[in-house]
Amino acid sequence: MNIRYRVTLSSDERSQLLTLIAGGKAAVRKVKRAQILLAAAAGSTDEAIAANVGVGTATVYRTKERLVTGGLDRALNEMARPSGQLHVPLTVSNRMVSSGPSRRDLRAAAVELPVIVSSQDAAERAHAVADLAGCEAGVAE
Repeated sequence: MNIRYRVTLSSDERSQLLTLIAGGKAAVRKVKRAQILLAAAAGSTDEAIAANVGVGTATVYRTKERLVTGGLDRALNEMARPSGQLHVPLTVSNRMVSSGPSRRDLRAAAVELPVIVSSQDAAERAHAVADLAGCEAGVAE
């Protein structure tokens, strides 16, 4: 079922959004969300808003949903994201601590790292694998 969220802004909320857009110092994502909310309050369709603001229709939908369910602050600000730190799985970590890292353990640690889902994750994984490989220099096969 496709839920349509109707955006209605108070005069205070509208002036806050207009000030945010005109200020010039806010983050681009925040400004785009403000533009989405103002256009939605004016009665524009999701497709028209997406085309004018330069975002996808899903972004328009989520922004309207956040305003209706959580208020203006939740609609404008990003939610906290989980930490992206990589950890060596406990099984590999235990083997490396008990017997010292072997080439097999280092390769297993590299294989058991989480799946890459973005370029930032790829860089972090490459860094973690390089750290593990750095231990390899002093280890005999």
